[in-house]
Amino acid sequence: MSWITENWVNILAAATSLVTTASVLVKFTPDTHDDEIVAAALKFLQWLSINGKPKA
Repeated sequence: MSWITENWVNILAAATSLVTTASVLVKFTPDTHDDEIVAAALKFLQWLSINGKPKA
């Protein structure tokens, strides 16, 4: 638990970087299912953020 509290900034940066990269990659695919998965990940990250609830 202490490792998480000491490295939460790096963990958050890695998570947002992964979602950003995934967002770019799924725009190149014709399938919409992967877009929905990335949208769910974005909603989860927004829930974790200071802003609270994700926007619809």
